[in-house]
Amino acid sequence: MILKIKEKLNSEYQLNVFNWKSLMIGVLLLLTITIPSLGMAMGADSMAAGLMVVIIFYIALCLKIYTLTEIRNNPHDVVLIFISLSAGIFIHGLINYWLHYSFNIHRFLETFVFLILFLLGAFSFVLVAKKSDEHQVDFVLKFVFYALIIVGILSILGYSPFFSEWKAMVFYMEPSHFALSFLPFLLYIAVQSDIKYKLIWLAISFEIALMVQNLTLILGIIFISILVLPIRKFLVLLASFSLLFYTNKIVSHVYFIMNNSAVGANMPDAVSYVADRVSLTSPNLSVLVFKSGWERAYLNFIDNFGFGIGFQQLGFVGRDGEIMTNIMNVVAGQKTCLLDGATVAAKLVSEFGMMAIVALGLYSIYAIRYAVNLRELSLRKNKIRDSKYVFFLACFLMFCIDLFVRGTGYFSSSAFLFTASLIWILMLHSKSTGMKS
Repeated sequence: MILKIKEKLNSEYQLNVFNWKSLMIGVLLLLTITIPSLGMAMGADSMAAGLMVVIIFYIALCLKIYTLTEIRNNPHDVVLIFISLSAGIFIHGLINYWLHYSFNIHRFLETFVFLILFLLGAFSFVLVAKKSDEHQVDFVLKFVFYALIIVGILSILGYSPFFSEWKAMVFYMEPSHFALSFLPFLLYIAVQSDIKYKLIWLAISFEIALMVQNLTLILGIIFISILVLPIRKFLVLLASFSLLFYTNKIVSHVYFIMNNSAVGANMPDAVSYVADRVSLTSPNLSVLVFKSGWERAYLNFIDNFGFGIGFQQLGFVGRDGEIMTNIMNVVAGQKTCLLDGATVAAKLVSEFGMMAIVALGLYSIYAIRYAVNLRELSLRKNKIRDSKYVFFLACFLMFCIDLFVRGTGYFSSSAFLFTASLIWILMLHSKSTGMKS
């Protein structure tokens, strides 16, 4: 009897320790996707400054839970791939430095050093994930997802303690930044949930997207819905989305008329907002910025014979293009998204030319394969799934939004999660089994 009581007390103690440990890791992961954007509220020019804090956290945590011998026992071919990639980027940059007088060597060297730290941080993140068991990973990912849902609800209510912009979302300067962080977690939850909860979470997310008026988030949610739902359920949900869409328009007009709001009268409803952005012929600034990124990618590709202009040189080397001139006329001479190209794919093509096109082709092939895998898992009746497998595939797949819809550059929280997913996938398929967890 006494032994049974001791065993029960020990199990309860272990459960408490597990919960506290999971909560701390959950907070750390939440910081991973909020600090980079929050750093911009404190005066940083980009997300890299906040991301540096995250990287230091993960490297320190990795060194805390692993010995150097254990770290060295990881697949050497994966490490070799990233060393070769880094060396190639460096040599490519030096060649462009010799070719272009406007090449910004200071920016190149500074960001190249950060790239090495960025890769070390992502590698450390993967090692920390390997030490976590199935229940712990699921708890952490759900914790972050629920926290982001709360961020979305608070944003609808107008709560913005860090940014003065009217569309800011608590920790995020703009809804697009929130979308890029939120979508991988939404895909994870949608794959793991029963059909009823899939529909609930997708509907809530879509309503948040409508209320904060963000096309990136809307497109991401529709893409996820296609992935995780049977065709019939998707059509039902799409009809519900349409109803929410037009209900939002009616409610917006009624609210602004009743409150006689001068600000509200100038604020576009969700229908007008989306209509202004889905057409590439629209004069909307977001559309112009998107087109400018690809125009410059084309110009840099042609002018440099497909070789590219060098790592982090977009905005310094190459022509700005006619569309950027139109943007300057709209925003009083400012060159919007000059350095990030609006999408990561456009930036890659500008800076690495044909090599980027090959890499994007390979990404697309594997993205389609992983999309099929996640769809099969989502529709499977057996609910036993590997949480780490689902999450890292979700991070890999949802980076397509950064690549082709809206991206903030190479060093963002979503890019960090994508890089970690790439490392994890390479380690998973490596012949070596890696270290023992």
